Amino acid sequence: MAVIVQKTRRKVRPTGDIASVRVKTMRPLGQDFPETARVIFNWAMGQAQKKNHLAFTVPDLPPSVNHMYIQVGAARRVLSPEAQTFRQLVTLAIGSQRLNWKPKGVVMVMVFLESPFWINKKHQIRDADGDNRLKSLCDAIQVTTGIADNTNWEFHVWKVASNVKRTTVYLFDLGDIVEVYK
Repeated sequence: MAVIVQKTRRKVRPTGDIASVRVKTMRPLGQDFPETARVIFNWAMGQAQKKNHLAFTVPDLPPSVNHMYIQVGAARRVLSPEAQTFRQLVTLAIGSQRLNWKPKGVVMVMVFLESPFWINKKHQIRDADGDNRLKSLCDAIQVTTGIADNTNWEFHVWKVASNVKRTTVYLFDLGDIVEVYK
């Protein structure tokens, strides 16, 4: 399905054939995955048997970039209470796994953002970005594990319509080889 984006003066709004979506009921995430995620997950788990991987779930969504910082005084920006709370949740969710998470190279990040708010009751897609939440998630992982987020080389993100709000993350060590295309 193609998505056509029409730029207006104030905001970008989707047009075309995505006014509403069909809803397919699935088993809970973890017991089942979106079809594309299944393929990537199975490949990555095969790779992870030889290398390192880390998985955790946080009982909330990461704050968007717009809600990551607050203004203090005239020129100082600090981490918002929402972002601080999310970092604490990530630290608790990763727990002692952080001691064993020592990737030897670049990392693949798989993120499932579960929320009942991605689509409305009329099955229309809400104006909410998933990619806008990656920055605060990656920063929280870096703070917790001590592994620089510039090693996060490959990203796969899914918005999952669910009855709960939570973020499930899988990190896979892809090793020390980076493919360069000419």
